[in-house]
Amino acid sequence: MNRPPMSRLPLEILSRIFRFATAPQNILGYSRKPQLWDTYWLVEIGSVCSQWHRVTHSSPRLWSTLALHPTESLQVTHYTALLQLHLEQVGVNGLSIYLSDWEEVHEGEIEEILNIILCEHPGKLKSLHVGDGGRGRCGVAWPLLIKYAGDDREFSELEELELAWTPEVVEDQLNEILLFRNSPHLRALSLYGVWHPSHIPFRFPFQQLTKLQLQHISPDFALECLSKCPNLIEFSYSGFPAPWSPSDGLWDPPENESVTINSLRRLSWTATSDKPVGIKLFDHFRFPSLHYLEWDRQLPSNAPPVHDFFAQMENLQELRFSPLLNPTKEFGIEHHLHCFRNLLKLKMPIVSEDPPLSHGWLHRLTIKPGNQNLFPHLQKLHLTTSEDGSHGLLVILCSRRNGPIDWSDPSKQYPENLVVPSYDPTSAHWKDHSRLMQFEYEASDTSIESMDWTQSPHYPALQTMISEAKMAEGWDEASYSKIVF
Repeated sequence: MNRPPMSRLPLEILSRIFRFATAPQNILGYSRKPQLWDTYWLVEIGSVCSQWHRVTHSSPRLWSTLALHPTESLQVTHYTALLQLHLEQVGVNGLSIYLSDWEEVHEGEIEEILNIILCEHPGKLKSLHVGDGGRGRCGVAWPLLIKYAGDDREFSELEELELAWTPEVVEDQLNEILLFRNSPHLRALSLYGVWHPSHIPFRFPFQQLTKLQLQHISPDFALECLSKCPNLIEFSYSGFPAPWSPSDGLWDPPENESVTINSLRRLSWTATSDKPVGIKLFDHFRFPSLHYLEWDRQLPSNAPPVHDFFAQMENLQELRFSPLLNPTKEFGIEHHLHCFRNLLKLKMPIVSEDPPLSHGWLHRLTIKPGNQNLFPHLQKLHLTTSEDGSHGLLVILCSRRNGPIDWSDPSKQYPENLVVPSYDPTSAHWKDHSRLMQFEYEASDTSIESMDWTQSPHYPALQTMISEAKMAEGWDEASYSKIVF
C-alpha cells in the first residue's frame, strides 16, 4: 500500500514545514509577536499521527518560543504545563518567553510562571519579553522580576530583554537596583515606559550591550544609558516629553568630556513632539562610524556642537528623516545635509501645505552643474509626497540617472520647462558623481489614487529608462512606483 507523499518526506523537511506553519505571521504574511495559539497549533500538528508527533518532539527549534497571556479558557495548570513542555522539548537551544496582559487578579498565575522561568530554569532562558512593547500591561510581574533578577542568579543563555513598566512600578522602587547582572551573553535590551518619571531605578549590564532600544522614557535617562554602552552597535530612542517631566538635571555628564562610541552603526532618534532635542546629546556624544541614521526631531540650534555632531558622520550611508514644516523658525537636520557627501540611501517625505517649500526640496535634490550637489553618490532614493505633479520627481530621477540639469533659478524656472539631458558616459560629471540605481515614489495622501506620469513632458525620458531597467513597476498611474537599474 502506497504511503501518502507527505509521509514520505524526510524528517528534516517536515520539521521545516512545521516551523513555517507555526511561525508568528499575520494574515498579510508579515511577522508579528508570538501568541498563545501558536503553541496550540504546534500541539495539534503533533497530534495528527505518530510520525508528526515524532517530528515535532524531535525538533527543539519548534519549541523555542512561548507566549503566555491570560485567557478565559485556561487555568494556571494549563499555563505551567505548556511552559514545562517547552522547557523539556527546547533542549540546549534556549527558550524565548513573551508575557503580557497579566494584572493583579492573575498574581498567583504569573508568580508560578516566573518562578519556573527565573528561579528553577534560569539557564534555559534565551530571551524575555514583558509587557508587549508597552502595549500589554504586566506590572504585576515586576516585583518578581526584581526578586529573581536582582540577585546574583546566573542567566547563562540570556541574549535579549524587552521590558515595559508602568508608573506604579517606578514609584514603588525607591532605590536603584541592578537587574540581570549575571547574564554574560546579554546583548540586546529594549525598555518601554508609559510616561517620563523623574527617577528611573533600574540598571542593567550596559557595558556588554550591542543593541539598545528606549521608548517613552526620560531623554536624560536615555543619554545616561547610552553613555554606559561602549560596545553598542545599534541605538534607538523614541518618545515624547511629558509636560511634567523635568528637562534637565537627571543626567549630569562630566564637563568638557565627550563619549565616543566607535562601534555604533545605527542610530534612530524620533519623537511625536515638536520640542527640540536637548543640547547634551550634541555636546557629549560622537559616533564616527555611523552608517544608518533615522532622525525626526528638531535641533536646539545650529551652534558649533550641533554642526560638529553631524560633521563627524562622514561615513554615513543611509539617512531617513522628516523635513521641518517651518524651516525659517526652527532648526533641523536639513541644515546639515551637506555633511553626508558619501550617502548611498535616502528616504524622506516631501509633504508640505506650502508649495514653495515642496518646490525647494525638488530643487535641492536635483543634480545641477558643479560640485555643490547634495548626496552626489546616492544609489537609492525613496520619496513620499502629497503632491500629484510628476514633473519635479522626474527631474530628480533624470538628473541623477542621466546627468546634471540646468536649474539655476527655482523661483523662475519650473520643473516642466526644464531640459532633460541624455546619458553621456564620457562626461566628466561622472568622476565626482554616481548614477542612481533605484528610485521609489510613494503617495503620502490616500486621496491621491495614482500619479499620471504620462502628462509630464519628461515622460519620454522615463520610457527610455524603463526600457533599460532591470525592474519597473507602478509607472502606469499608481500610488507607488519603483524602478531598479
